[in-house]
Amino acid sequence: MFPPLTVRLHDFITTGEFGGLRPGMTRQEVHEQLGDPDDFGGSCTRDMMTAGFWRYGVMELHFCEDNTVWMLYTDHIGDTAALSVDDWILGPEPPFRMCWRPCSPSRCRSPSTTPPT
Repeated sequence: MFPPLTVRLHDFITTGEFGGLRPGMTRQEVHEQLGDPDDFGGSCTRDMMTAGFWRYGVMELHFCEDNTVWMLYTDHIGDTAALSVDDWILGPEPPFRMCWRPCSPSRCRSPSTTPPT
């Protein structure tokens, strides 16, 4: 079993990084970070280093012919101890609330409240 990943949704949305994993990583980089996969497949080979995907628990990493990751896949976010996902914008206090300030009445006049000149 691979080590638990901490996934920051902000990083995933803005950079594609998913718990330190990202498209474009080489097999070697993935292997150095996660070790041997729990399972592999997706091709006619029985060789882990040429398989179409590697599976770590509920996470799959799919590889291109040049041995780089082109897709990270899981459909188990939130129901496994292997993935820790911060809820960022989905949480109880969305980040925009922390920086939003209503404008002062003197700066936010609608046309109907602007005094005539």
